[in-house]
Amino acid sequence: MPDLNAEALSEAVARNLAIVLSLPSAGMFRHVKSRFLANGPDGIWVEAVLSEQALIEQLIATGQPVGITFKNAGQRVAFTAAALSLDPQYRINSSTCLPAILIVTPANLKPVQRRNHYRIRAYDGCGLTARVWRIAPSADLGERPSSAYELNVTLHDVSVGGIGVSFSGKDGERPKVSTDDRLRIELRHGEDVLLIEGKMRAPFGPQAPNTISTGIAFNEMEKDIEGRRNLSLLTRITGQMQREEMRRTRLGVA
Repeated sequence: MPDLNAEALSEAVARNLAIVLSLPSAGMFRHVKSRFLANGPDGIWVEAVLSEQALIEQLIATGQPVGITFKNAGQRVAFTAAALSLDPQYRINSSTCLPAILIVTPANLKPVQRRNHYRIRAYDGCGLTARVWRIAPSADLGERPSSAYELNVTLHDVSVGGIGVSFSGKDGERPKVSTDDRLRIELRHGEDVLLIEGKMRAPFGPQAPNTISTGIAFNEMEKDIEGRRNLSLLTRITGQMQREEMRRTRLGVA
């Protein structure tokens, strides 16, 4: 997004555009609706939610960045920046005060790409589980790797193109995985078992010290018979989960 950063951000703040504020917490994120309030000499003021005051104060004390996304000219963009201070009574005009967070003005804005596949949230009881290993470039995908190469993974969502996950390290260490690694993914849903090869996407948003929040993009599955079988099974599984998601939504189930 060349030459757009400063001008686009300044305009967005001046227009008090709506934003999504992402607050890292326990390896996950709390996403809250917010808006830009004003440019300041030391950064940008955004509206805060006092129900998250304890978490915000913790992020300020530890120097962890927060994430912000907003729409600019039809394109969703994002950035991360450190939170500097919290003002419970930030004055926006002569008659109105709001809770606000002062954040560092970011150096870069990044475009958020649209997803090509509908993602279904994984929830307790959905029946889908995932295991992930790092494997050598020449390894046979069907051969079970050593347990030493298995990654601690939490499954967040799934589509026919990939999964959203969090990797967590052991003993407080950062997970030993990168975008260069070849990954072996085992998905189970009932009696169906799928072995798929994939690559980790670049991590997004603020990251906890021993956690990587990211996605895994599946390799193309239409090259051979086994891949087409996996694609067919995955299409059926995600279809079932999507119908169940719609049913739960109608019933008001969280």
